[in-house]
Amino acid sequence: INCYDVFGAQAPFGGYKASGNGRELGQYGLDNYTEVKTVTMKVPQKNS
Repeated sequence: INCYDVFGAQAPFGGYKASGNGRELGQYGLDNYTEVKTVTMKVPQKNS
């Protein structure tokens, strides 16, 4: 109860009820700052 900063780095933290700050830490927090993007490129073929 009286410990500070004792939780796994993978566990989402914060964002409960009307805090307005959302979740942070772990994969869940990282997903909020990323966006899926498709990149295509032409690969040169050998012997051409």
